Amino acid sequence: MSPGFPELWGGEQDCNITIEKTHAGIMQLRIDFLHFTIGQPNRTTGDCDEDAMILGDGDSKFTLCGQNHGQHVYHTLSTGSEKREDGDLPGTKTISLSMRMRGGDMPRIWLMRVAQMPLAHTAPHHCLQYYTADNVNTKTISLSMRMRGGDMPRIWLMRVAQMPLAHTAPHHCLQYYTADNGEYCI
Repeated sequence: MSPGFPELWGGEQDCNITIEKTHAGIMQLRIDFLHFTIGQPNRTTGDCDEDAMILGDGDSKFTLCGQNHGQHVYHTLSTGSEKREDGDLPGTKTISLSMRMRGGDMPRIWLMRVAQMPLAHTAPHHCLQYYTADNVNTKTISLSMRMRGGDMPRIWLMRVAQMPLAHTAPHHCLQYYTADNGEYCI
């Protein structure tokens, strides 16, 4: 949670935490963004070059910024061989979660819930968002309706596959998508 939550925070500093898998069978993390407003992606590049939430490192690093209230993401954990220390369970590992705040004096707020998902409850491999309810509303990750300094075009994160997946319920065979007038549609 952001410093001083539920008040808005305008500081510039990093917050780093380490998430430790509770057991070797954990395959994914699900992060629910109960509140999440930090700096927006760069208008030109789509990168999170000021404020950013950074999950993991190396090839599996995931970076997010912008407005993501009510959204969720799944992050698949590495299944490769991992160095073990004495006393570690086979396959246990840690993952870093960093909140990097470099966007100047801008009001921010975040509150996230992190769940560790065993294989039986995972989303399809490398699926960013996954829905299992009969009726859901999906939004693009980090889609900003307004930018700092007034009305600006909407922007999306670059290098993030933004295809939400929906589980087809038993006895259902159709997924139907609608969009408001003037909105991007599939």
